[in-house]
Order: sequence, then C-alpha cells, then structure tokens
Amino acid sequence: MKKKTRVLVISYTAALVAALAVGLIACRTDADRRQTAMDANYRHAYGEVLNAVQELDAALQKSLYATTPAMACTVCTDIYSHAQTAQMALGVLPVQSHALARIARNIALAGDYARTLSRSAAEGRAFAAEELAQLRALSDTTTQLSVRLGALGASLADGAVTTVAHVRSTQSLANLDAEAELPDTLEAELAALADSFEDLPLPIADGTYCERTAAEYAVLAGRDDVTEGQAQTAAAVFLDMDASRLRATGRSEGAVPCWNFDIDDGDDASYISLTVKGGEVLRYYSSCNGGEPVLSPEQAAETAADFLRARGYTDMRLLETEDAGRSVICTFCYVQDGVLCTADRLRVRIRLDSGAVCGFSSAEYLDTHRARTLPEDVIGAEAGRAAVPGSLQVLDMRTALLRLYGARERLCYEYLCETDDGQRCIIAVNARTGQQERIRLLDALDEFAEMYDSDAPLAEAAPELAAEFPEAYGSEGLRAHCDKMHAFISETRMVEKMNRAFRALPERRMKPSGAFGRVVDGGAEYVPVRGLAGRTAATAIIPYPPGVPLILGGEMWGENGIAVRDYLAALEDFETAFPGYETEIIGVSRSVEGKRAKFGALCLKS
Repeated sequence: MKKKTRVLVISYTAALVAALAVGLIACRTDADRRQTAMDANYRHAYGEVLNAVQELDAALQKSLYATTPAMACTVCTDIYSHAQTAQMALGVLPVQSHALARIARNIALAGDYARTLSRSAAEGRAFAAEELAQLRALSDTTTQLSVRLGALGASLADGAVTTVAHVRSTQSLANLDAEAELPDTLEAELAALADSFEDLPLPIADGTYCERTAAEYAVLAGRDDVTEGQAQTAAAVFLDMDASRLRATGRSEGAVPCWNFDIDDGDDASYISLTVKGGEVLRYYSSCNGGEPVLSPEQAAETAADFLRARGYTDMRLLETEDAGRSVICTFCYVQDGVLCTADRLRVRIRLDSGAVCGFSSAEYLDTHRARTLPEDVIGAEAGRAAVPGSLQVLDMRTALLRLYGARERLCYEYLCETDDGQRCIIAVNARTGQQERIRLLDALDEFAEMYDSDAPLAEAAPELAAEFPEAYGSEGLRAHCDKMHAFISETRMVEKMNRAFRALPERRMKPSGAFGRVVDGGAEYVPVRGLAGRTAATAIIPYPPGVPLILGGEMWGENGIAVRDYLAALEDFETAFPGYETEIIGVSRSVEGKRAKFGALCLKS
C-alpha cells in the first residue's frame, strides 16, 4: 500500500493534466506536422471498431444455436466483451460525440442485454423462446452494422474517406483550391451511417446503457411542460434568491429538454437547468473555488442533508462522500422501509470554506425514483450470511436494492467483510435466493481515502517519497500535501496556461528537417525556458501525457510560442515546489540549482 499511495498521488496529478489536455488536442490541427501520426492512430482505432463489431456479430449468430446453459453463458460473455471493446475503440475516433452516440448506444444495448441473459444462464436456465427471438433480431441488426462499417473501412483504406475532421484546414493556404473535390470525412460518413441506421429492437431497452427521455423519467411521468417564466420562478425558489438574478439563456434539446439560466454571482460562473417537463431542477453549478477549508467532510454532509430536506427531498440517506479539493461531493440515495434504493441518487457539492452549495445533480433520481413493491419472501440477513466465506469477518450489513445486470433491481443483503490481513470487500447476497450477486473489493483507493481523511503522515502514506525528499515532505500529512498541490495548480493557473499552450500554433521559420540539420552541424544550444522569447526551436517539445508536440523544430518562440514557454515555466515551478513529481517531457533538459528545478530547450544559434 505504501508504494501504491505515491503512485495514486502521482496518477491523480497526471490524470488531471491528461484529462484536460486530451480535449485540447483537436485544437492543434496542422496536417503538415502532425496528421500522419494521428491518422495512423485513428485508422488503427477504426480497425479495432470494425473487428470488435464483426466479432460481436459472430457471437450473436452463435447465440442462436446455444441450447445449454453453459454454452449460453459462454456466448453471452463473448457478446458483452466484444461490445465493450467496440465502445472503447469508438471513443478514440476523431468524431464528435453526437455522430457516434446512436451507434455506441446500439452496441451497448446488445452487450447489456447479453450480460442480463448471462446471469440467467449462470443460474442454469437456457434461452427462452422470446429471448431467442430477441437475439435473432439483435443479430440481424448487428450484421447490417458490420457490413456497412466494413464498406466504410474499405473507403478509408483507398483514400475515398479521410480521418481528418476538417480537411480544408489541413491544407496549405497557398495551395488551397476552394473548388477542389475533397475526400469525405470519417466523421461525416459515420454521422450519415448513424442517421440511416436502424435502431436495435426496443424490447431490450431496459439495460443500463439505455437512452432515457424526459417522458420516460419516472418522476416526470404524466407531468405537464412548464414555461420559461415558471422555470425561472422555480429556480429562484430552489436557490433561495430573487428571480431577477437569473438570466434566461434559452431551451436546450436532447434526451431531457431543459430551460437554462445563468446566475448573477459576481465573478463566479453559475448556472441552473430545469426540465421542461415538470420543471424539476436537473443540475446546478457554481464556482467551488474558495478559501481554506474550515468544514470537515462530516459537517459538509450534514449541510447537504439539510439542503435536501429544505427542498422536499425526504427519506434520503448519505451513501458516500467524495473529496473534490476545496469542496465535497455528497451522494444520497432514497430509503424505503429501511431499504436503500441505490439507483435513486442525488448529488450535492458543498464548499468547505463557507458551507455553500456549489453543485447539485438529480438525473439519476429523476430517472428511477418511485415507490417500489419490495419482496416479502426473503430469507433474512442471518440466513444470507451463509453465502459469506467463513474466512471473512462480517463488520456490517445493510439491505439495499441494487441495479445489477441491466436495469432490473434485486433486493440484496450487503455484507462489509474483512480478511485477517485487513483486506476489505462488500459481498451482496440475493435476499430471496441466498446466492451471491456481486463482490466488490475495497482496494487501495479506499485505503488512500482513509489516509487522506485522517491526514496520515507522508512517511506512512508514501514512505519512498518522504525518504527521498525529507526536507520537503518529512513532516507533511497526506491531506495537507494533496491540498497544497491542488492549491498550487489553481493559484498558478496551470490549467489555463496548458490550455493556451496546446491551442497555440507557433510561427514556422523552417522545416523540422532544416532545424535538425543545423543541430547536426553544431548550430544549437540549450536556453533556459524563461529566456526563449524570440528564439527558434531546434527540436520538438513533447510532454507525456498527452504525447502531442507543443512546438516543433524550426518553429519560433514568438508571440504564439510564448504560450508554450509559459506552460513549461509553470511545470518548472511545479517541480520546484513538489520534488519527486517530474513530468516526462521529451526535448527538455533538466537540472537542479539548489532546490530549484531548471528546464532548458534546445534552440538554434543566432
């Protein structure tokens, strides 16, 4: 665990940078310099999509001939696996989400339905007649998708279709012919395929990945539409403020049409959205940045509970809290007759400096909340313990309705267990059958959270880091360490600087090959990052993550290049403040002067 903790801290920091950087990659479209590598990656991803869909098609066809529970379980597992692979590959393609949403939804539905059937098969039941009919319909539709994706793949291979999202932007302006016939884009072709593609049969639309509309939301069923003015009044009541502070920004369409309002909150960016049907608050957001925390997570949870009760959300119980830097996200679920209905979730975000509510989400609650008919023929919690291995000590138990294997809810006893060496897990046992339904390990993330909450010394939580840099971290606690890191990133505007750096397109002085020739001839020298203004880069600068060049050899550290310099300087300051958290940056030299990190970039000599 001690090693894991340091890895987790590093991973979280890297993940923050990666998650924000990935969304900016598309902004640096320049075919002359980057398109070849990106094109290869996108073609590979498309090949993965095509292969996964073909495998999914084959597995669905096999399912039609499975006559035993064992074989039914095997083919359903294959279907689910191939559906997951296809969805992941789809996410890599340079295509806007709306163009892929329909295709991804259909693939997910097939996988989700198969997962539901695999559970029945594992319990010793072969496919029923209606399930076989459903699988046959799924097979027919997936075959259609496979054939059409294959044809598109052939067009991609022969150049009739390009992966470039904006073809004209990748051409040299000097050579751009406005009348020239350009190849179709992969994005356009997939969008056209999605628009004409027949949806999978609706009877399976009870899976986890189903699209839901406002009309289908349980809480909104039978409700009338509200006007924009009515929504504004409801929003003001919800936020306990004068309606004049809300500025209408119009109606948004989608799975759940909403009335949207910006909120006059000074410098903070705040907004609230209410469903057109029923006028329920779907989401609320305000800035969660603030001063030093003064509230504990427990106090924040109490504040969130009071907020919900004041707005009519009764019979809610705290399920979990999630640290979010200077705020805490509190997740509540509905309780009926002492049973936790875990699908009916509300999330409230609380600032730790003031206790103010800075976030709210009700999508899951609106989707599923209703009065349930709970089964009465249950075996009892004591009998359910028979499904818990004797090697485990049961620490706690609760009764909950769990959404498992699709949208079907099962009444379960959840046992919090612990091994002799301290490993914890939660075993869910079906309250009617006594069979295990789910096993969830409470791994290093949970232990990390416990250490964070208790502000465990870094010497305990990350001993290697503390031992390597005793002066920096010897007496520091994990919570203080993480909060300090988060504050540094916020106060130095590292995210903003990264944004500008990845958006910048530095001016080209010469081709990269020309710059490389100068390097070979000895015409290059290392220059400190804060002295790069006006110089010409000799080699590429590539941070990992995300592995995309910020500047290339032959490009100038001029007006646009300064944004890249400022980001590198911010990373230099970060490594000075937090030794042991080095960012991998190809093309940057490192040294240490005293306690200060020093970056250098190879530039052409004047």
